[in-house]
Amino acid sequence: MLFDDCQVQTVSAAWIDYRTDEEKLFVRIKHFPDETIIKGNLKFVEFDNNLCFPISLEETPPEALLVILDIISQSLKNFSEMEKMSKDYYIARGVLPIQQRFHKSKLQQFEIVKVEELRENTKRALER
Repeated sequence: MLFDDCQVQTVSAAWIDYRTDEEKLFVRIKHFPDETIIKGNLKFVEFDNNLCFPISLEETPPEALLVILDIISQSLKNFSEMEKMSKDYYIARGVLPIQQRFHKSKLQQFEIVKVEELRENTKRALER
C-alpha cells in the first residue's frame, strides 16, 4: 500500500498475530471535515527553506491575507530562533502554525507562489 505523505497526516499499523488460513486487510480512513481546505483557487505559498503553506485565496479577503502572510513569516522566524536557542526541533515546533506545511518538492501538481510576490500583488490590488 502506498501513501502520499503530502495528503495523509498520520499512518499507523497494528498487528494481531493468530493462526488462520484466511488473509485479510482492513483499512480505516478517518476524515475530519473541519480540517479540509477548499481547493477553489488554492495556492501553495512558498516561504523560506522551500516550505509551502496552502491558502485558499478565494475565501480570504486581501487585508486578511496580508496578516496571514505576516503571521506565518514571523512564526517561521521564531521557529528558527527557538531551534537555535533550544537546540531541540520539537521544542521549537511549538511556535509554528498548526496548519500543515509541505515541502515544495512534493507539490509539482499544484500552483506555487512565492510569499514576496503574493504580498506585493495583494498590496497593489488594495491600492486600486
